[in-house]
Amino acid sequence: MLLTNKPLVIVAHDAGAANHILAWIESGRLDVSNAEFLLDGPARKIFSKICKHPQEILRKERYERVLIAGSGWSSDLEHEALKFAHKNNIHSISVVDHWVNYRERFTRGNETVFPSEIWVTDEIARDLAVSEFPTIKVALQSNDYAEMFVRRVSSLTQSRNNKKRSKNVLYILEPVRGDWPLVKGNGEEECFKFFMESLEKTGLDLHLDITLRPHPSEALDKYDVWGRNADKKSIDIKINNTDSLIKQVAKSDLVIGIESYALYLAMLSGKPVFTCLPNYAGVCRLPDLNIHRMSVSMEKLYEVLR
Repeated sequence: MLLTNKPLVIVAHDAGAANHILAWIESGRLDVSNAEFLLDGPARKIFSKICKHPQEILRKERYERVLIAGSGWSSDLEHEALKFAHKNNIHSISVVDHWVNYRERFTRGNETVFPSEIWVTDEIARDLAVSEFPTIKVALQSNDYAEMFVRRVSSLTQSRNNKKRSKNVLYILEPVRGDWPLVKGNGEEECFKFFMESLEKTGLDLHLDITLRPHPSEALDKYDVWGRNADKKSIDIKINNTDSLIKQVAKSDLVIGIESYALYLAMLSGKPVFTCLPNYAGVCRLPDLNIHRMSVSMEKLYEVLR
């Protein structure tokens, strides 16, 4: 069933919401036969197979169109689209793809612009959005992206060659926003250091291939130095933003990160998943108990790696 029967304007920059929107298109829930696209950043690549030449500006001749936008942090594109929709009386829908910082997603500087409607893909996100925005319609939609992701990971995992002696560890990188108590340096570096220290504490003679996956919105050279800092010959660290997340998760024996949505997808795919948030960094806000806290689950980490 179509989520809306009106012609669409799709605006996206960050990868999170773009993946959900594309999955709804591919499952037939969104009709883009007469759609217009305004894309930038990671979303431009995500939509490239269905939109080769996205438009550069939003035009006022919208008639009865509905605007569907992401709610990312990495640019002002979606924020400006909501302003355009509000000014031109266009019904706007924002896709929220995580469980944190809801109000901040709609604020740039001192300016806050809310959509007409918010779409989420799970009940926890729905309850959070309803609590945060009691005057805005919140709709729970199917998570077609997660369902597709799990199917494809399962298919690739079954075809893996498991004779390799070393363990494959996928480390999901993400920018850390906000300050933590006791953190003197970079939050991402603190988490990675804690992860490496935790590996040491297992006492295992580890043979690990660690793949660092950069966040789509970050510069590719941001973490180069990490790959050169492995001080154990049995641990190989490399950066890979070329292979798809699905392929990387399928290949992995263990998935590590902070609070990325990719950890949630890996958990749904049946992979052992840990957050490497240190104890002093607060509560992990990902909504599932099967994502282990490395700081309190050393026995589980030992079990996965041995």
